[in-house]
Amino acid sequence: MSLTRLSLMSLLALTPATALASGGGPFGLGIIIGDPSGLSGKLKLDGTHAIDGALAFSAIDDVLYVHADYLFHAAPLRAQGLSGHRFTPYVGIGGFIGVFDEGKKDRDTDSAVGARVPLGIAWEPPIPIDVFLEVVPLMRIVPETDAGLDVGLGVRYFF
Repeated sequence: MSLTRLSLMSLLALTPATALASGGGPFGLGIIIGDPSGLSGKLKLDGTHAIDGALAFSAIDDVLYVHADYLFHAAPLRAQGLSGHRFTPYVGIGGFIGVFDEGKKDRDTDSAVGARVPLGIAWEPPIPIDVFLEVVPLMRIVPETDAGLDVGLGVRYFF
């Protein structure tokens, strides 16, 4: 086995341990369950700002859904007796695009575009994950204007 290959394998083997010891990196990837449900990602820009997004499916609306938000995090709340755990409230502004199933005959269009305002809280234990709960009022703008509400519970691993 070459020295390069051995070095690469050692680096890959140590990466999860290094992430756990250091609290993870700025990028998190995981899942969100609710409406819609799917893959969730988050990029921490600094201690108070982040960008998040999801690629998800809504069984209620029968739509493939993509969203992106700019988040503002408030000062973390610390729970008595839970050293190293943080509960961080957040609010954001973003947008979404939805693509409906073409087989549905009761729709005049096959897509929707709108704005969203996520309101949530993230639990950050002393390992590189966050568990979040969010409620998201949204406004569909195209093809017609109406309001809605998304709710989700998710978890992301940061590396």
